[in-house]
Amino acid sequence: MEEAIQLTKPPLINRHSDIKKWNEALTGIQPNFEYEGLKVHFLRQTEELQLCVAWLQSDMVEKAHHRDEFQESFLILEGTCDCDLGDRIVSLQPGGYLDIPFDTPHTIKVTSPENRHVNALIQRRKVAA
Repeated sequence: MEEAIQLTKPPLINRHSDIKKWNEALTGIQPNFEYEGLKVHFLRQTEELQLCVAWLQSDMVEKAHHRDEFQESFLILEGTCDCDLGDRIVSLQPGGYLDIPFDTPHTIKVTSPENRHVNALIQRRKVAA
């Protein structure tokens, strides 16, 4: 039997992350920070890595992240959204994972029909140049 996710030392997310295990681990977690329609709860925050649970209730425009800043990734836990990367739109649903390419401004549009929100893990980590 595989081990449960321990929030004291959460794993990095990737396209193979198990959202059932993540949702079980996050039971009872509530936002502790809010910024322009985005509510978050940080699970890990260092100079090298930020990992948070995010509740997005309205569309959000993000600036481009450069190679010397961090790589941003999303893992959708609940709800649906479209991520506009400029040259393409990626539709995400629970279990959907996306690495945002460097130097790419992106817009996240919430498309969930019920409750109009999307719940995701957002990972920002420094990568070697």
